[in-house]
Amino acid sequence: MNNCAPVGLDKTGLDIWGTGYWPWFDCHTTLLQKASCTTSLTSVKTTDTNMKTPTVLADQCWAKKFLPMILLWMGSLKGDLVLTITDTKLLKHIQIVFNVVYPELSLKVVQNGIIFSLTVQCLSEWHSNFGSTAIALIIDFLMSDKGSDPQVLACILFKDYAFLYADMDLHDTLGVYHSTFMLQLFGKVHLAAISGHANVPVLKTHVLVSGGMIGAISLCAAALECTVEMITDGDIEAEDVLASASSSKINIKLPKILNKLTGKKTSAPFLFSRDRCTKKTKNYAKSIKNKGPAFIALLTEIVCSALKENVGWDSPATDNKSDDECALS
Repeated sequence: MNNCAPVGLDKTGLDIWGTGYWPWFDCHTTLLQKASCTTSLTSVKTTDTNMKTPTVLADQCWAKKFLPMILLWMGSLKGDLVLTITDTKLLKHIQIVFNVVYPELSLKVVQNGIIFSLTVQCLSEWHSNFGSTAIALIIDFLMSDKGSDPQVLACILFKDYAFLYADMDLHDTLGVYHSTFMLQLFGKVHLAAISGHANVPVLKTHVLVSGGMIGAISLCAAALECTVEMITDGDIEAEDVLASASSSKINIKLPKILNKLTGKKTSAPFLFSRDRCTKKTKNYAKSIKNKGPAFIALLTEIVCSALKENVGWDSPATDNKSDDECALS
């Protein structure tokens, strides 16, 4: 394999994320402002090497092999681990994948190093994309019916979890998690992101690509529920979102409430955060797991086939950052 290495940041972007459970929804950290998953630099110095700081050349392995594999593994996590994984467990699996993609570098990945920081930042963006894409999909659907009130339609979608079913009128249990919203969100945010992933035998990649999708599917369902719920409750106004749309982005304004501790107004309670969505995600993961591996494999196959056939799933133009931090991030 060619010499492959991740891109980098300057030292001011490294002292974040802390220990324990990491803040997925902290959208305005220094790191997030300074880099993205697809950033490309000519070279980078990293401190992830037992006191060594070699310069390593960046190429496409980071974006096309390493990160897709991390996302594949992350999307396979069951229960609420996709939201509550600890730094220690994440660090262990980053090292496993890194050793396979970059065997000639012999680097030790450390928690305060650039490899860990960039990986966490990319995972945060991946997680945020579930929320922002869910909003775009639901808003597009609600506004397509010119003769109906968007909030009323949202209530219909919310009733009995209609937004999850292939037939939103019949609610056939065989079609649960097969709604257009679910299929598009799963394909756009997750399956497209893991394309070209590395093969890591110790993580059983061959199993993950078909049946290892519980975490990603449960995030799709939770993001859609949060979106429909917020529109139903009036926290997001569909008309305002549409009116703000331009050719390049959609701005989403969330309500703000007073934080009694800080004395400042915040949109935090309305974000697609761990606090707001962990229970939803865990419940969906349990439901999906009960469907069995064959169900997950078939759902994955359906979406993969649609992506390959290019069925017109062009993502609505969105800007992940709203005027109120990151909506549902």
